Amino acid sequence: MAGACRAVCRLRRNAAGCASAAQMYPPPQLLWLAHLLADRAGQCPDASVILAPGRMPLTYSRLWQHVNDIVQTLHAMELNRYDRIALVLPNGPEMAVAVVAMAAGATRTPLHPTSSVNACDSYLAHLGVKALLVQAGTDLLVRSVVQARRLQT
Repeated sequence: MAGACRAVCRLRRNAAGCASAAQMYPPPQLLWLAHLLADRAGQCPDASVILAPGRMPLTYSRLWQHVNDIVQTLHAMELNRYDRIALVLPNGPEMAVAVVAMAAGATRTPLHPTSSVNACDSYLAHLGVKALLVQAGTDLLVRSVVQARRLQT
């Protein structure tokens, strides 16, 4: 399995200079991000995957737990991989985890936390966003837009 994960990132050339299909593509069950992450968490659960200054490293095991929790929460809210969810988070490890989780279970679209109300309203309407993912305790300018559009937060 470890070789399959590496095959996604690197092609090995045979003697004729051509990459074989077996070397280029991982097994079908590893083509979905959630499966790749679960596989990696099983192989090396304590390896660091997300690092940030002044913060404890996030391991593959903990990342997989966070991603799985977020995806399950989205499903409980009746949101799926085809629903658009706007992320309003500052840059940092939380944003990194949210991006990975959205890639594993929904369609994400970033929205800058300091966007004006008008820009946010236009953006959410144009993209057909169904929900908004925000950091707990954040006071957003866009909250009135979210309430007017009856989006889930």
